[in-house]
Amino acid sequence: MKRYHFAVCTKEDVPEINRIMDEIDHEVNTDEIFVKDDHTFIENHISKQGFIVKVSKKHKIIAFLIVRFPKSAKDNLGKDANLNKEALNNVAHIESLAVVPKHRGKRLGRKMIKYADKIIKQKGIKHSMATVSPRNKYSLITFLKRDYEVIKISNKYSGVKRLILRKKI
Repeated sequence: MKRYHFAVCTKEDVPEINRIMDEIDHEVNTDEIFVKDDHTFIENHISKQGFIVKVSKKHKIIAFLIVRFPKSAKDNLGKDANLNKEALNNVAHIESLAVVPKHRGKRLGRKMIKYADKIIKQKGIKHSMATVSPRNKYSLITFLKRDYEVIKISNKYSGVKRLILRKKI
């Protein structure tokens, strides 16, 4: 039997994703490192704007990764990469990645990114992008180990500094 189970979330998973998001927000307690998403944002990424990868152990979610397809949205990170209008429609954002404290250090973040990258590629998306706090070295290492590159540093999310990362899929 596998120790961890990877899957795409359904609407039934929203309360558990919210609970983990609240737990991480409480633990970190600063937008400089982690910006919490609300219930509506999470629900929209299951049904309308993207997908969410979950990792479960013994039928309990212990990690998740939210992917969004921003298309023509004002905050499309492809603009930070100077992508043209057509290419902006081929961008995926990794919005949030979280692992509950008890399961950290097991490379679940890297494995979720790999899982998400396969789905992104199947959808024909050419660029996967993310933001990482310069103060969050563990998250940065996770993305760099999955072949993401830092393309710039910019103020995002109401003025907090973020590294902008990109991977060509």
